[in-house]
Amino acid sequence: MPKLFFVLLILLNISALYGKGTAIKVLLLNNTWLKADLLKSDRKGNLTIQLDKRERILRRKEFKLVKMTLPSEMLKAGKLLDSVAAKYNFPIMRLKIKVLQAQIKIADADYQTVVSLLSPPLEEKMIMPQLEASSYAHGFLLLGNAYAQLKQQDNAAKAYRRSFDLAVPEYSAMANLSLGKMLLKQKRTQGALDCFLENISVFAPEVPGHKLALQETIAIYKRNKDKKLKVYEDMFKKEYSIKPK
Repeated sequence: MPKLFFVLLILLNISALYGKGTAIKVLLLNNTWLKADLLKSDRKGNLTIQLDKRERILRRKEFKLVKMTLPSEMLKAGKLLDSVAAKYNFPIMRLKIKVLQAQIKIADADYQTVVSLLSPPLEEKMIMPQLEASSYAHGFLLLGNAYAQLKQQDNAAKAYRRSFDLAVPEYSAMANLSLGKMLLKQKRTQGALDCFLENISVFAPEVPGHKLALQETIAIYKRNKDKKLKVYEDMFKKEYSIKPK
């Protein structure tokens, strides 16, 4: 664990080169999260942070975990970070970097590169699921999107389902929603409806993928003049206090 933490600090120091401070969340020993800006770190794992406009040294023995928010400038440094992560064999950060690189490639419509970037690391088994699940769910969502653009629907469906199975609301719900829409375009209405109903059942109303799935469900039942339509229209009104579009 000390070696892995040291690699994290190396990456944090690299990120600090691109701004005055990098936003971080620190899990303290009492299991509460502290939000601050990282100014620097040392080889012992001690952090110098800015909290309420004051500098503070957070000793390594005072916290369990550090999470960082990568600034936009870090996207330009993806290759540099990738080489560092590969050199130190730190899979958690390496996947995060691959996901960042994949986002850039998707913006450039370079979908084949997205597949090349994400397929190998996503096939690796998670070492610390509680820390890695979010990156895996995001990665499978992006991989599914890339496969869909490449017209490889079967591969897209597998990637979307693997994201959904991780049940990370931010990404898994959108993955299952995307799968449902893809099936709908293939005129596989029941398969699409199953995806939408899963989202409604699994994720809370405040999750975007829940609301969008509910709207898709209502649209299907309306087209088919299904008697279940009223149930889901009433659900939408109750959850969002507005009429569905």
